[in-house]
Parts: sequence; C-alpha cells; structure tokens
Amino acid sequence: MLAITKHMPPTDNSDEDVTFITVNGVPDLKSRCYDTPLGGGLGVAGLDSKEVIDIICSASFTEVARYFSHIYFDLQKDFWIDSYIEVNIFCYKYFDYHYPSVKLRISTDPDEGAYAWNGNEFNIAFKVALEQMNYPQMLYCQENESSVAYGFGIMYHVASPELIIKNEIERICLVLEKCIFDADKILRS
Repeated sequence: MLAITKHMPPTDNSDEDVTFITVNGVPDLKSRCYDTPLGGGLGVAGLDSKEVIDIICSASFTEVARYFSHIYFDLQKDFWIDSYIEVNIFCYKYFDYHYPSVKLRISTDPDEGAYAWNGNEFNIAFKVALEQMNYPQMLYCQENESSVAYGFGIMYHVASPELIIKNEIERICLVLEKCIFDADKILRS
C-alpha cells in the first residue's frame, strides 16, 4: 500500500506549485511534483531517488493513479550505453496518452555515440526492428516528428491497470533491448 505525501521544499522557491514527495516515509528531495488539470486533477511527478522509484514501481497502476496521472524518471541499463532511458508511466488520463501505459524514450548523441551509426540511421532500423516483432500493444513513438534529436522509443499499452508497474517496465525493457540489438544488426548487414 502506498502512502504518498507532497511537501513544500525547505528553501524559498518561486514556483509555489512545485513540491517534493515522500513515499512510505522515504523522502525524494530531488523529485519534482505538481498538479495539473490536464491529468484529471492528479499530480505529475519526476522522481530521482532509486528507493522511491522502487517503492512506487512495486505498486499497480491503479494504486499510483490515486496520487499521480503521470510519473517519470531516468533508468540506466547495460544494453543502452549511449545515454539514459527516460521512463514515462501513465496511470490515469494525461493529455491524449493512452493509460495505463509505459513509454521508454532513448536518444542518441551523434558526437558521443558509442555505436557505429548515426541517430537517423538507427531510428529507421529501430522502427523496422520493432515492427518486425509484431507486438500490437507496443508502438513506435518519436518525440518530435521532424527530428530524432529529442528521442524515440516504444509506447506500451498495458493490458490492465491492476498489473504491477515494475513488471511491465521489465517487459518493455526486454523489447527495447531486442530492438536495439536488431537495429544494430540491420545496420551492420
């Protein structure tokens, strides 16, 4: 069971709507939290503390939706050495996003990339690899249609709001890892 409390930051802050959160007694002092009418009146939270992320992700989408329509955080995985993976969890209505859903976004840095391909080439191969997997609940997404510089990835429409978030993140991470591997393989052939 989640118990989430929103706190005003201990220092002067010009943005009075921004708070940090405590989850089951564990504070995430670097979290960013705000309420939005576009999220059904629920909050949006950017998380930083691994411990808080683990606690929240051990809950179901329904349980988190009592507090937040959308949460987001960064994730490090060994299979993506170019940068971090941005995780977006949609637990309740938030703009036009399907819910519940999990979106993983990656980006490539053309100057510092660890791979032999550039972002545009990889983006095309990644999209082909995902389409070849034929998972109708996992869709290709790109942040900015005119440029891959803002990242791209997978939007996963979760089957039920009663599912545990961390299990669904792991499920989509397996698909993401395979897409990255297959895209690299396509580009090397």
